[in-house]
Amino acid sequence: MYRQATPAASSPLPHRIHKSLLLASCADAIAASLHGTRLPSTTDIDSAITIKTDPAALSHHGEHLLLMASHLAAHDGGLDEDNLVWTLAQYAPHTADSGTATVLSQVAQGIPWWQAAPALHNGQGSHGSSAAVRACAAGLLPHHGLGAIADIARRSAVTTHTHPWARDGAAITATATACRGLPGTSFTANRFLAAVASQAHDRETAHYLSIVRTLVRHRAGPAETIATLNSAAGVLRTVPAALTAYLRHPSDPTAAVRYALALGGHTRAITIITAALAGARNPQYHPPSTWRAQSHALRIHPIANALAALKNTSPQPWRNP
Repeated sequence: MYRQATPAASSPLPHRIHKSLLLASCADAIAASLHGTRLPSTTDIDSAITIKTDPAALSHHGEHLLLMASHLAAHDGGLDEDNLVWTLAQYAPHTADSGTATVLSQVAQGIPWWQAAPALHNGQGSHGSSAAVRACAAGLLPHHGLGAIADIARRSAVTTHTHPWARDGAAITATATACRGLPGTSFTANRFLAAVASQAHDRETAHYLSIVRTLVRHRAGPAETIATLNSAAGVLRTVPAALTAYLRHPSDPTAAVRYALALGGHTRAITIITAALAGARNPQYHPPSTWRAQSHALRIHPIANALAALKNTSPQPWRNP
């Protein structure tokens, strides 16, 4: 039995960061058995949630999220693109047809990321979801305004994904994670989406955020969300799907994760983003025991402490969503 918790503005910052990263890692492992399944059944979802997860089952999405968080902590909240992409290359995706895998493979061979990434898809760059997943870590930075957080997310994205949709996707997930962790902030879906949309530069991205607003207002179930977002590609499906899953259940991480699992397709990316938001918003939440892996907690604890301990070198006031 899990214990649901309402958002706790008084929670220590390390606890909030830890819960976001921990739930994201748990969600990655939970979603492993459903990744790529077009329409998971209720039985499939129940099985994924109740069976003990494999602590070694993190995908490259989960690994890259933790590596990004570690990188930001080690660089005083800043970004060294060359160092980051080289680190990511040590944990490249196993699927050879992935844009991320292509770029990171070339980086490992000595080709600069700024040559490899823009060359994908006939010079348009990748618009996959990997950059948006790892960008959630930027949203956990303390003492950064939303604009600065979005900028770091975009800079981290272009090391592998240069398409405007991918850059927007990274800025949006980072901004969303930051908004979830704002202490003392009253929450409404409209205020949240307005803050997130302020970081969308591409018209197509803004269009899909308006679709999220409609889905949430109509209290859409997973089937309606699937049907609505079915024609979207890459990050244009993943990020709106994750935002919808979160906003349908903002104070119940278990329900949000179940919703994300039911959406199918790129299940791991959608579920990781959803869980990162839910963890930052609900730091007192205790997930089911079958989700938890001690190895995840031990790895994440020092990362969360290091991020929380970053000094306020360039104060930027939070902007309430």
